[in-house]
Amino acid sequence: MGHLAGYAGRLGAAADLAWRRFWFESAPIEPLARMRGVVGVFSLYALAWFSADLTAWFGADGLLPRDTVGRLVTGFGQEATYRFSLFQASDHAGFLWGAHAVFASSALLLAIGVLPRWMALLNLVGLLSYVHRAPMLTGPFECVLTALAAYLCIAPSGGFGTPWRRARSSEEPARSVAAHIAVRLMQVHLAALHVMIGLNMLGGEAWWNGDAAWWMAARSETRILDVTRLVSPDSGLFLVNLATHAIVAYALAFGVLIWNRTARPLLVMLAIPIWIGLALLSGQVGYCLLMLAANLAFVPGPTCASLFAIEAEPRTR
Repeated sequence: MGHLAGYAGRLGAAADLAWRRFWFESAPIEPLARMRGVVGVFSLYALAWFSADLTAWFGADGLLPRDTVGRLVTGFGQEATYRFSLFQASDHAGFLWGAHAVFASSALLLAIGVLPRWMALLNLVGLLSYVHRAPMLTGPFECVLTALAAYLCIAPSGGFGTPWRRARSSEEPARSVAAHIAVRLMQVHLAALHVMIGLNMLGGEAWWNGDAAWWMAARSETRILDVTRLVSPDSGLFLVNLATHAIVAYALAFGVLIWNRTARPLLVMLAIPIWIGLALLSGQVGYCLLMLAANLAFVPGPTCASLFAIEAEPRTR
């Protein structure tokens, strides 16, 4: 029993140390500063989509009146669920455009690093206002973007040009426990999301059969690049099956192997052809490019070269 108790004690101590090191270790703020730029740029992209038809969607005579949306997002016979949105306050065109300008400005300032802590909060408020005002216009892109924007509010992410300034400087980089927690939350969210994407693919017959890539490419209304003519009768089936199963294998492997320091650079590099290929086949450019850019959360240092600097984990006695 003494040996068992000793082992249990060592196991608990090792688990406690690993847990604290994973979540609460002081780390450089450069990864979070990079993600601040990613969130800011893609927030601008999301808001630009509404710029052309803002009043057509949210105006007094728009396609999505406030009361109608409230009934649509509430189940039959259920009480209305509160969803925060500043656009619920008024449908006047002046108010809509004024709020839109403020939110777009906050996204721009966030991207370049001006008052990043305040701009991160204001940007999150803006994103949620659009998403909750018209949830039927949203998709996986908004789900990922709002999650990253929320994690960005946890800690300071550095000022203008933080990642590049630190990369050219010999100064010791600024470190923060809160920034490390924010980046870890992003990493865990992305890893879990990849696993869920892979499992969801396994639930579809086309992914099991290896035909999913073909069906995406065959949708002329959504695809960006027509690759159906490039597939010959002889090699076509093999290439389609290879692409389909490679996408599934990557999504499932990412959630597990991304935590391995040796496999991490390979997975981050494979993300480039995988997500760009999916963007061309599916037409979901914003979502695919956001998932690709989100891989920067796994780059530990001030430059992308730090991804390949594989260091051994510190040993504990």
